[in-house]
Amino acid sequence: MGLAAETAGSAIGKCAGPRQAGGLCRKPLLCGEKYLDDAGYDFSWHVVNASDFGVPQHRELGILVAFRDRGLTEFEAALDPVTVTPHLTVGAVLRTSMASRGWSQAEEWATYADRPAPTIVGGSWDRGGADLGPAGSQQGWARLGVEGKSLRDAPPASDFLWNPDLPEGRVQLTVDQIAELQAFPGHWQVCGRKTARYRQIGNATPPPVARALGAAVRVGLSV
Repeated sequence: MGLAAETAGSAIGKCAGPRQAGGLCRKPLLCGEKYLDDAGYDFSWHVVNASDFGVPQHRELGILVAFRDRGLTEFEAALDPVTVTPHLTVGAVLRTSMASRGWSQAEEWATYADRPAPTIVGGSWDRGGADLGPAGSQQGWARLGVEGKSLRDAPPASDFLWNPDLPEGRVQLTVDQIAELQAFPGHWQVCGRKTARYRQIGNATPPPVARALGAAVRVGLSV
């Protein structure tokens, strides 16, 4: 498994946007596949969506899995999605935190935000601050009544007037709320200032997905 991880990491690291399945480029990955094949590994590609593992977010992850001396079939059988029907929504997950400062429209907003979140991308080094992604992503957030140009330090105050049709009338999320949408346990602490914390949380694999993958790997290694 060590060679598999090193080879796959080297190949994927050369690609732009390695974590999103649509961003995987083939040429360097074909080289990685050749190394794995020559070394006697069985391998396969998988696309998993975090929303199928109890995460309130549409987040597709491209995963290269490789085992030597059996284990791949067992891994694939053990990687069972924790299907939530319907998928968790942004409003359902953030309803409580949105109302934590007495905001009177929290319930109305939660009903409006009735779908999983777009992919949380972790902010851009080029733009220099914490935002919810490029224009396309921010449009997706706007359809949830969320303004994605920046993050706030606290949920809406009691007198905030929500209007999803106006940028200034949309709610802005906090770093802690982003952590909720990434399904981080509430007791986890992430160090740094706001932008640094957001990047760490937003660029992470959601813990329920990481746990499911790790558990499946363990099954494969136990053969």
